[in-house]
Amino acid sequence: MKKLLTVIFSTITIFGFAQNIQLADHLKKSSKIEIKNGRVGEYFLKKHREQPNLYLNADKQNIENIKKQFPNEVKSSIEVANQVKNNYFLFRYDWDMEKTNVPYQFQKNIDWRIIPFGDEEWCFMLNRHRYWIDLGKAYLLTGNEDYAKTWVQQVSDWIKKNPVNDLSLRKLSWRRIEAGIRCENWIKTFEYVKHSKHVTPKFMELFIGSLYEHAEYINSDFTDFSLISNWGVLEFQGLYNVALFMPEFEKAEQWKNDAIRNLTACVKTQVLNDGVQWEESP
Repeated sequence: MKKLLTVIFSTITIFGFAQNIQLADHLKKSSKIEIKNGRVGEYFLKKHREQPNLYLNADKQNIENIKKQFPNEVKSSIEVANQVKNNYFLFRYDWDMEKTNVPYQFQKNIDWRIIPFGDEEWCFMLNRHRYWIDLGKAYLLTGNEDYAKTWVQQVSDWIKKNPVNDLSLRKLSWRRIEAGIRCENWIKTFEYVKHSKHVTPKFMELFIGSLYEHAEYINSDFTDFSLISNWGVLEFQGLYNVALFMPEFEKAEQWKNDAIRNLTACVKTQVLNDGVQWEESP
């Protein structure tokens, strides 16, 4: 038994080490030179903290103005963030594709595969992670580290429990549309909380590694169904976001070019002469 455990432990350690090296191996040569002692997480965290926010440029005065001019929106974001902290979920945003009317609260850990009320759409919404943006907004507006901590914990938990090579998840958390949508939601949330003490180099490496997997997964296929439906737009806007967020990777330029090409094909196929998408779906 002792020998068996030693073999298992060694295998896990080697696999984890190989994964870290593999991630570094996909960086551009110029980025590899900048990284010291293989510290990929430190490199990316420092770089992103120093560079401008990809989506938002707001200083303390802007934040105070937001609180004064949009009190209802601020209240709503903080309310949702507090719900998410307590593993309580209700999907009621104006632009939610599958709204829910009945909330669901996990008593302990989140089950990312659960289908409450027999509604698969609920599971899809859970795995799009739009609500994490409210955690980011709440952190920006209040400075409360609990919001950033919750995000880091939930992202880490999701990555651990949803490996991309688990084919049983292709109809749940790893549907292509969810993968594309959450790429944007992950990156937007990160930009809100990237200066938090809970966003560590170790977490950064996990986060970047999963985004890399998302990009490779999305770009591995472009189906006829995606070409004619809003799925294709949502998939490849996600890929485009990752390409902009991680230009240090060798494939970033390919991701960006492929995303633009496929999005262009979707527009030409789906948008009618009057400018409306043929499904009448935004």
